[in-house]
Amino acid sequence: MTATSDRLDLPARRRRHARLIAALTTLIGACAEAAGAVYQPIAAASPGQEAVEVNVLPCVQVSLTAAALLDRARTEDDARWPAVVAWERAQAQQTYAARCAVAQARELAE
Repeated sequence: MTATSDRLDLPARRRRHARLIAALTTLIGACAEAAGAVYQPIAAASPGQEAVEVNVLPCVQVSLTAAALLDRARTEDDARWPAVVAWERAQAQQTYAARCAVAQARELAE
């Protein structure tokens, strides 16, 4: 892909990123609700109260479902945009290999 074709593909790229961002915003919202479930009782407790009972189950539920939510979004991304995903992964591998080579050269130089 060239810079010109990237500009022409912007609507498709935005749709791809919108799917992943939507999954992340769903996860962020769930984290906020879980945090509210923990901290609301603490905030509502009287100043002299020593202990406050809280329910951490929503936090546990979010932690257990987060990976599945993001994996599902990635899977949908792979299915809808296979050529672009393959190209991006190839680019990432090249970038990773280049970074490893630079790190190795620096290590040898030191």
